[in-house]
Amino acid sequence: MVGYIRKLAVAVSSARANRTALVKVLAEELDRLDPRDFLPDVQYDFIILRMNIRGYDDNHLHQSGLPNMDDLLHVLDHYAGIGSSAQVRAFDFIASSELRRIIKRDYRELSLILFPAGAWKSTVVLAGSILEAILVDQLTASDEVIQLAKASPKAPKTKRIEKGQWTMYQLINVAADVDILPKDRANAIDVTLREYRNIIHSDVELKKQYSCTEAEASLAKGALDAVCNYLDAHALHLRQPSNNQKP
Repeated sequence: MVGYIRKLAVAVSSARANRTALVKVLAEELDRLDPRDFLPDVQYDFIILRMNIRGYDDNHLHQSGLPNMDDLLHVLDHYAGIGSSAQVRAFDFIASSELRRIIKRDYRELSLILFPAGAWKSTVVLAGSILEAILVDQLTASDEVIQLAKASPKAPKTKRIEKGQWTMYQLINVAADVDILPKDRANAIDVTLREYRNIIHSDVELKKQYSCTEAEASLAKGALDAVCNYLDAHALHLRQPSNNQKP
């Protein structure tokens, strides 16, 4: 994403020597970004900031001749990813309209703030929370689907999915068993994401020696995106017909 560009911007802001060289590198990296991959509200600001950074006078020794790096950091917070055209997921496969609104909000925070900023633990936790909400929604989309899920041999018999009592492991296994997710997609979900609730608690994280680095965060977000990509294409066809679907 753009975490390394953010670090460059901070370095430029605080530099007392070699600022011109740093600005040149920053301009080169900004040239790699497509303005269309920023959210519409900041596309113009990005273009102007990049133009001014490109045109920074090599002989200008004062920081006042350079655009405010805080402004650039603000714009970078609204970068949606390479080739995204600033489209954050619609989550049209979510049955509950109210839940869809919440998931879209959380996914935007995950994609535009936490992951680009290198907040690896927060990325894993929020990705897990979003995936859990998606699976609960899919497994409770109608009365028929609920009954199908409860009848699965993978389902816990003494816990109610409607009350959020299933673990991530159980949600994933049942979703695969009733063909809401393909089994290979379910098996690819990393253990870090499956155990995201434990990672919330630092003492459990320490005791079980869970790792929360960029690698785990990338796997967690990648697994979430892979599930979303699959449901974008297949969820509406997999859902059982019912007159009792969620509003």
